[in-house]
Amino acid sequence: MTKYHDQILEHLEFAIRRDAAKGGDGWRSTAEVAERLSVKTPSARRALYELLDIGLLDYRAGLGSALEWHLAEPDDGEREPMNDNEPGALAVAA
Repeated sequence: MTKYHDQILEHLEFAIRRDAAKGGDGWRSTAEVAERLSVKTPSARRALYELLDIGLLDYRAGLGSALEWHLAEPDDGEREPMNDNEPGALAVAA
């Protein structure tokens, strides 16, 4: 794992808790994650894709070509993606 993985997971966990209290959904854009980590967007994007590859995150299409990120939902004690998101899959493949 890169040095950002733990920080990203903590940030997205916080986002879920915060948004649950305020009526949000816990999804954060790549740019928001990068800003929280105080790194450039490409660095955050690489770390997010690494977490996606090992099944800890899920994604969806955001505004334009941006992706939004969320912790993968646990299922039977293991994390797995929440859904099959065709627009998000196309954006990742591009």
